Amino acid sequence: MDVFNTTYYKVQKRFLSICGGWPYELNRISTTSRIMFITISLVFLIIPEVLSLFKNLQDFDFVMTMLPILCGSVMGLCKGLIIFGYNDEVKKLMDGLQKDWQDLCYEESELLILKKYAKTGKQVTVTIAVFTYTAVLATYLLSCIAPVMDLVIPLNESRTYALIFPGDFYVHTDKYFFLVLTMELYGLVCVCHLIVTVDSWYVVLTFHCCGLFMVLSQRLEKLSDWTFKAKGHHMMQENMAINEDRIIHLALKKCIQLHLRSVKYGEQINSMFNVSLFVDVTAGIFIASASAVKFVLSTDDPSQRIKYGAIYLTQTGRIFFNTLPGQLIYDHSSQVYIAASQSKWYNLPDKYKKMLIMIMMRSLRPCEFIVAEMITLNIELFSMVTRTCLSYSTIMLSTQK
Repeated sequence: MDVFNTTYYKVQKRFLSICGGWPYELNRISTTSRIMFITISLVFLIIPEVLSLFKNLQDFDFVMTMLPILCGSVMGLCKGLIIFGYNDEVKKLMDGLQKDWQDLCYEESELLILKKYAKTGKQVTVTIAVFTYTAVLATYLLSCIAPVMDLVIPLNESRTYALIFPGDFYVHTDKYFFLVLTMELYGLVCVCHLIVTVDSWYVVLTFHCCGLFMVLSQRLEKLSDWTFKAKGHHMMQENMAINEDRIIHLALKKCIQLHLRSVKYGEQINSMFNVSLFVDVTAGIFIASASAVKFVLSTDDPSQRIKYGAIYLTQTGRIFFNTLPGQLIYDHSSQVYIAASQSKWYNLPDKYKKMLIMIMMRSLRPCEFIVAEMITLNIELFSMVTRTCLSYSTIMLSTQK
């Protein structure tokens, strides 16, 4: 079966196909989509932001205003370039996912585990996508309030028009307000789509790896049921009776192979998304910190407080969703040792206990997502980043008094 056409991965496939990153459809249309997303992100978003920032470097308040938006834009573009540049690695991960579903579909209980984790991954990514696009739409509508109110309830003088971000487009923004606003919207949608696409695949692939570890744990817990193992994993050969000793050997062999497969898959995910996660975490710290500082500085402007408070909460949520998969990988790979310890290993023949020890020794070193060989993605990192950002805002708040 083609697992990517099922309900579990169809949404993520659509995300990647829209921006031209689907590795199984490399043609002129996908190449055009890639160029379009990169060009729009640069021309309509990043370049105007950089020009505007350089013109106002002496204004600390303006720098704090632009820093979250610019960091987010650069982060989205980098994620897109990474996913486009690692096309072969993306294909290998998806081939592995497809093969896992084909190999584990014969046993209903194991297939249910894969479906459970795939469904959870889909729910998380849909939540991220809905939240992100809703925030983009809300930001656009907020910028439209002033010109709409001028038409509905005009005043003696025009209201102040506010763009999504104060970019430098070398045109009169009040005169061409809706044109510039539409350009910013296109750029923001492209960048956000790249971020959502990369994050969605990071989440679903990680949840799939967690599912593999859970299948392995279930196999280890049922090692004593040799009949189940023989039937569930098709270890019976045609027209050949296999004795119990042979069944035990094949059952443990399957467990070792699945363990190595799961560990290797986790390492491939870490390698594939390493640069992307480094950019995400680094930019996320800047965005959250700058947003917290800007929130404190905007004491006289409630709308700015709402805006940057929302940016801070959004980025904090993104950091959580980026660190959560790393924590789940750690927890599920650690669970393998517990399952092996509870597998009634004492009933195994001595020569097969050594095979189980191989799994137990490797599972003592759980899988971790390590970014740039120095940052471990887990809940502790999320807690540290949150405390750091809040400390910055507290310091700024104390200086304002």
